[in-house]
Amino acid sequence: VRAAAAGDADRAQAALALAFAQLDAMRMGGIHDHLGGGFHRYTVDGQWLVPHFEKMLYDQAQLAIAYLEAYRVAGRDVDAAAARGIFDYVARGSYDELTIRENRAALDRIRLRPRVMVDVSGRSIVSA
Repeated sequence: VRAAAAGDADRAQAALALAFAQLDAMRMGGIHDHLGGGFHRYTVDGQWLVPHFEKMLYDQAQLAIAYLEAYRVAGRDVDAAAARGIFDYVARGSYDELTIRENRAALDRIRLRPRVMVDVSGRSIVSA
């Protein structure tokens, strides 16, 4: 979404339309957990309707950023609501120790491991 602000107006509008279409499809499809909140990593069918029952905290963070950026650019309430839904899911602590370890391993792989990972209440859940 951010990249759409650069370049000519026609390309910017086309890029925004593509980004919003993708965000809308993810929000309305099977990758989004409409009952429990958050987003699954992927689906197991070609129509993106049947989720693989795995949710990663780093995926939640990336999607929250994408929806917040979309809201900042276009002011669409659906994008703000999607981000709030992600934050609500994470705030409920709907993850277990295995999920935390998997997220830490992923952060290690991309060399962005924090010294301490905290949940939304400020409680330390993983230390380096």
